[in-house]
Amino acid sequence: MTQLTYREAAKIVRRSPRTIRYWRQRGMPMIWEVRQGQRVRVVDQVVLLAWRRERMHNWPPHQYRIRLQLAELAANHVQIEPPQNHG
Repeated sequence: MTQLTYREAAKIVRRSPRTIRYWRQRGMPMIWEVRQGQRVRVVDQVVLLAWRRERMHNWPPHQYRIRLQLAELAANHVQIEPPQNHG
């Protein structure tokens, strides 16, 4: 498990450190870790990416891109099957 600081996490998801702080305030789990004698907040990379994926789903520009891709596929007569639920 890779533990990331605010800056490292922001760089991976291409957001500002301020966004990572905002996500933490909204419930993203983070822990304290001692690095070079200082306590810093860190987030697990898997948690960070899952949190981002959840936020991207609701992001309007992302939804717009998905609709454009679907319209393009429909114009080219490409059939898309819905994902299968295995469970």
